[in-house]
Amino acid sequence: MATARTAQRVAEQEVCLSGVVSERKDTTYGQLCDAYLATTTNLASSTRTWYANALKASRSFFGEAASVRRLTKADVQAFAAHLMSLGRSANTVRSYVKMVSALMGYAIEANYRQDNPALKLRNLPKRRRLKGAVRAISPEEHEKLVAWVQTSFRQGRGEQRYRGYRVMISVMPFIGLRRSEVQGLTWGHVDLDAKQLHVEHQLRPDGTLDSVLKTEKSRRVVRLPDRVVRELRAWKVECPPNALDLVFPTYRGLPQNEAQFYRVWNKATSAAGLDGLDPHDLRHTYATWNLAAGVNPKWASEQMGHEKPSMMLDVYAHLLPSADEEAAQKVELWHDKQRNSGRLPQVFPTEAVAGL
Repeated sequence: MATARTAQRVAEQEVCLSGVVSERKDTTYGQLCDAYLATTTNLASSTRTWYANALKASRSFFGEAASVRRLTKADVQAFAAHLMSLGRSANTVRSYVKMVSALMGYAIEANYRQDNPALKLRNLPKRRRLKGAVRAISPEEHEKLVAWVQTSFRQGRGEQRYRGYRVMISVMPFIGLRRSEVQGLTWGHVDLDAKQLHVEHQLRPDGTLDSVLKTEKSRRVVRLPDRVVRELRAWKVECPPNALDLVFPTYRGLPQNEAQFYRVWNKATSAAGLDGLDPHDLRHTYATWNLAAGVNPKWASEQMGHEKPSMMLDVYAHLLPSADEEAAQKVELWHDKQRNSGRLPQVFPTEAVAGL
């Protein structure tokens, strides 16, 4: 019903503006899948294979002859429920639904429909991570990881030197961006003189830039430490020219894809003795290093694009060793220093403190 009401409102607007209602084309689900897969030629063969396999499940469920124009949110919701009934993992269910969403986005661009029925579904399984699964690495482990990141790639009969992945993994614990945000970062949004970058896009699996980020707070300005500024200045001279002006394209000047990135990542983590480390753990590392350094949690949370500042302490505080004992000592040292200098502040009246 909601979809019908939306379509009616759009039709009424079109009549008011032009006097006619534009005719929507129609195609079958199978034809749309084939057309969409034909646009992924810039991706690695393994990635295209994953796309085809992910869409195979929805093609089987909806049917090859299903009308794309008539597909509803309830249909996609039923597809997700079907996957869950088969015992598919939360990651698989969400990934398959995300592929349907990308396909519907393509359908909108091709004028086959005007809305995306795969957005904002209810009751999707959550990706659950145990408390201990939130992992942060030490500065020594990070340096070891960076040293093992591949910088030589086979191209034809020769080899191509490319430091992009190494620089990317080197700066990630110092900027706190999500992997897709780093991969979607463009030079136009990096101001090395002002020592900051603007998060405006993320890279979609199909190699396009998406301005719709995870949350409203994800669109943010991130301050860059001097180390990152120096690394990016040097890398900008080497960076392969590319159509999207990406900071971290592949050595061929194309957008990164997951299959290729994880081949490089898994080799480096294995060689560094960090098996099981996830790229998102470098974001956890950023948060933990900031807390350990005594950075204001609210500021660090804003840099990471959290919806609520409380997430910083709720998620990461347990990773800090001996936090309670250290905090108690810091308060005592601060108190003694203030008292000895005669500057102990009386910020609140006793009655006000009692009411807190």
